[in-house]
Amino acid sequence: MMKKDRYLLFLICLLLIITGAVVGKAIRPAVELILEPDHFDMLVSLDGEEDDYYQELTLRCNGKTVAGQKARWHSDDPAVAVVDRYGWVTSKGVGRTVITAVYKGAAVQCTVEVRRKITSDTVKD
Repeated sequence: MMKKDRYLLFLICLLLIITGAVVGKAIRPAVELILEPDHFDMLVSLDGEEDDYYQELTLRCNGKTVAGQKARWHSDDPAVAVVDRYGWVTSKGVGRTVITAVYKGAAVQCTVEVRRKITSDTVKD
């Protein structure tokens, strides 16, 4: 192989490597997830009342709102609060838990603090 042919082969290989790196970066864009709110307080009724307390979480990916059902949702402690497939959190008991949303391989978390609802029956003179 002549020196000129080796040089040409080297340039072609280099071009393929650079093109592959650029294409590879274009295929895997960075994912920035934001969960709003990132923490909040809720109430729970412990005296048999039928009051349910809800909070909707908004998931944003790279600045755009994501429909809740496209993410996977999880509560670390379902005895404190549960989250449905749309991102709605429901209080279940007093305590603190973490809600996690996973979308496109990235995860984001929200801390939930649930306190007991004070009613006239719970306050003793």
